[in-house]
Amino acid sequence: MTPSATAINSDYEDVTTQHLVRVAGWAVLLIGCSIALLLLLDPVMQPARVLFNLGAGLVGGLALLLARLRHWRLAAHLLVWGVWLFVTLVALRNGGVRGPNLLNYPVLIVLSGWMLGGRATVVLVVLTAALFGGFFWADMRGWLPPVPEGNTLAYAVYLCGILLLTAASTLLSRRNYLKRVEEAQRTASDLAVSEAELRKLLRAVEQSPESIVITDLQERIEYVNQAFLLRTGYSRAEVLGRSSEAFSSNGLGPAQRQGLRETLARGEVWAGEQVNQRKDGSPLTEAVVVAPIRQPDGHISHFVELKQDITERKRAADEIHRLAHYDALTSLPNRSMLVEHLASLQAQAQQGHRPAHAQVHALMLLDLDRFTTFNDARGSEMGDRLLCAMALRLSRQLPPEGLLVRVAGDEFAIVLHGLGGDMAQAGRNALAFAAQVQ
Repeated sequence: MTPSATAINSDYEDVTTQHLVRVAGWAVLLIGCSIALLLLLDPVMQPARVLFNLGAGLVGGLALLLARLRHWRLAAHLLVWGVWLFVTLVALRNGGVRGPNLLNYPVLIVLSGWMLGGRATVVLVVLTAALFGGFFWADMRGWLPPVPEGNTLAYAVYLCGILLLTAASTLLSRRNYLKRVEEAQRTASDLAVSEAELRKLLRAVEQSPESIVITDLQERIEYVNQAFLLRTGYSRAEVLGRSSEAFSSNGLGPAQRQGLRETLARGEVWAGEQVNQRKDGSPLTEAVVVAPIRQPDGHISHFVELKQDITERKRAADEIHRLAHYDALTSLPNRSMLVEHLASLQAQAQQGHRPAHAQVHALMLLDLDRFTTFNDARGSEMGDRLLCAMALRLSRQLPPEGLLVRVAGDEFAIVLHGLGGDMAQAGRNALAFAAQVQ
């Protein structure tokens, strides 16, 4: 349906227009039938005038019937053009421009403007103007009959009917106009409130400290806020219209990306962590939430990505883990790491996750003789340097699968794995390593 057709239909769905059709239909029906009845009772009855007024009343009745069937457009056209035709026929018999029937034309033009719209009203005005021109031309040549002596009561009924119809149309039109003005003011007020809310929301999104990315269903970026640009180093022109995979989620692996797409295809929210890359190639660890944006009818039109920079948080967590499991001086694993490692070996042996020859391990403990004397004589700085040198030498002796631990002070521990197929062989291998270390 075209916009113009929609506008026309909406006009006929307007309550005021429907009231106008009903009022005009009843007015034409009552005025036409009443005047026809009075003319019928006139001593000098003129059959043609009676038939014309009955025809006009019939037009009003048919319009009311069409209105009852909710054919508002057809009823309006029938009223305007049907009455215009009968009024013109009566005017031709009643003296043309000298007759009283010309009062009907302005009323019809007003009704046409409300019920039929601008185009039909323009056509009606042009035809009426041409008709008036024809009346004047015919009157100057004496072609029109003189104004007949009419029924005074019928004329009074006619004038009262025209007056009431004009008043009703004007009041209904004014009420409709005021109602539409009120609706327009209310709509403007609602739009102003909505616009203020949208501006507030836009400022909140644009000034959010977290990155916000909006994409279409094909993952093309349609919006990024300032935080995203500052964090990644890209400009807005570089990312808008491009695939999110290249800028916003370039740290996702294939499996993770597939899981993301499947989750969004189900209309669900996806959350996870990813290590993206800035424009300069440096890593950017982010906690990401991707959610669908639904329209009022429920269908998904876009996706929004909320991204929080957790690079420093991850770095702090790694540092905490390092401090908890590694020695600050030598960077070797500490006692806590040793205990966890031995517990893991014991659990694997009990569950039988490794071959039998690989389940034989050895724990070697060693310390530095007279380290305290050395430390007191040379100072703690030289003692620390000695411990670091000791750690370096022991690490060079360590097998690929071994574990070197600084237990405490000058105490170290070495865990050896896979020492042989039986205990005797494992013992000999451990003693040989111990002699090498010593």
